[in-house]
Amino acid sequence: MSTTLGDVVDSTLLYLSGFTSQQDQSTYLLGSLATTDLTASVSDASAISRGVCEIGYELLQVDNVDRASQTITMPPYGRGFRGTTAATHSAGTRVVSSPQFPRFSVKQAVNDSIGAVYPDLYAIQDEYLTSDPTKTNFVLSNTNARHVLRVAGERIGPSGEFVPIRHYELRPYGSGGAQLSLYQQPVPGQRIHVRTGGPPQTLANDTDLFSASGLPDSAVDVVRLGAAYRMVPYLETPLVSGLSATADLAANMRPIGAGERLGKYLLGLYRTRLEEVRRQQQAENPIRVHYER
Repeated sequence: MSTTLGDVVDSTLLYLSGFTSQQDQSTYLLGSLATTDLTASVSDASAISRGVCEIGYELLQVDNVDRASQTITMPPYGRGFRGTTAATHSAGTRVVSSPQFPRFSVKQAVNDSIGAVYPDLYAIQDEYLTSDPTKTNFVLSNTNARHVLRVAGERIGPSGEFVPIRHYELRPYGSGGAQLSLYQQPVPGQRIHVRTGGPPQTLANDTDLFSASGLPDSAVDVVRLGAAYRMVPYLETPLVSGLSATADLAANMRPIGAGERLGKYLLGLYRTRLEEVRRQQQAENPIRVHYER
């Protein structure tokens, strides 16, 4: 099965929390929740406390917990809390109390990591043009094209062979999108294979395939490690001395600086994997020498 954005977010959370006993307290919705609802019925209200809770990618501020009726109540400003978006949630959706790593933040870190791998890694897209002797400029469907990795023209005949074309010029910021000027074309009407590379696309929904970013499948763990090391500073914030009595107690169990060391370790793994995947991609899709004007 192809990897989705939801899979990457879940595996990043696993990197950060592992299988330890310190897991988020959670329950689930007994009924659906509309975007404007301020009251929700849950299976076990004792698992929820006043403060921030999470449903999907939405953070909510809980003002009151009624364990007798198994309901939680949010204030008027409680939906779409801290920059998240109020959404509709169906019955059975997980409700997390005071999440250590909100999925909303992890999703942002995943997309930040996807964007940061360029230009070491790039999204690859193939398309076919039709040879036309009346024009030299072709608008590419890949509007993010920044590099041309291959241009080849189809030969006449049943072989289906494509012969390299080495006389072209890419204009990535042309009017109407990226344009490719071809100064050498095959016989009119024949296909021209163009492979381009550019910045990857970020992902929006849990069901979005990782391949929609344009990155190779081997880059999944690169993005995961990049997101994980970006999230590690959240471990240090509650341990700042003097923030609260609870923070001081927690600091004795996990000294300040432990998160920083973990972050450096994850960053080292990230850089190693990024270099490995970069070499692999460039070996498979080198930027070829060509002539321009």
